[in-house]
Amino acid sequence: MEDLVDRMRRAMGLTLYEAKLYLAMLRGASNPREASASSGVPLPRIYDVIRALEAKGLVEPEPGAWYRPRTPRAVAAAMLAKLEEEARRRSAEILSIADLLEAEVRSSIQGTAMVQIQGAYNIVSAIAEAAVKAPGLYLLAGPQLYSRPGLLVSIARGTTGVCPRVRILLGGEAQGLVDSLEASGAEVKMTIFDPVSMAATPESLVVVVEDASREDLSGLVVRDPGQAGHAYRALDRLWGSLG
Repeated sequence: MEDLVDRMRRAMGLTLYEAKLYLAMLRGASNPREASASSGVPLPRIYDVIRALEAKGLVEPEPGAWYRPRTPRAVAAAMLAKLEEEARRRSAEILSIADLLEAEVRSSIQGTAMVQIQGAYNIVSAIAEAAVKAPGLYLLAGPQLYSRPGLLVSIARGTTGVCPRVRILLGGEAQGLVDSLEASGAEVKMTIFDPVSMAATPESLVVVVEDASREDLSGLVVRDPGQAGHAYRALDRLWGSLG
């Protein structure tokens, strides 16, 4: 029971007493005394805790009785909707701050011609930076990326917001990701050629590989128009060959 209570507290944002009382009610406690005895919440605290659960949408008053717990799936749906709304608001604020910070960027700032990066989120950042002011970006999404669908969708969203044309060549058996990627504004085609993942613009190239030692991704950023342009044109030809 304690393990489940701890998980409820972490994931659902409940206090110890809230998690214990909600669980006791799901298991049949139907009045304050039963709830106190079953949950271990002191009887004098029961009413404060039940009102907190009501405010969070986990229980509702029942006419002629006490309270009844809402079903866990219903509670989860409400919590997920709240998380999504909070994520949308935070995303809008982050983008607003980014627009303000862009005004502080010196046009003379140049990255190193070739640099190795570590970690999935550094990969997202590097690809998005490559897309800024580029006329187009090709993303060959091999197993390194399509096995992480959340990360791949984040890359699509991050690049379509700063680049007028993002084309994703989606490898493997990842057909189920097409709708999510297209919803971000990217164009998508399926390909069987997917040994690696890479993103290319005419000026920059990011190659993505698995880092087995860290169980994460690592990448190589190449800011060289010659090499990047060659990869960009190769992916453009691959895109055209797929019809």
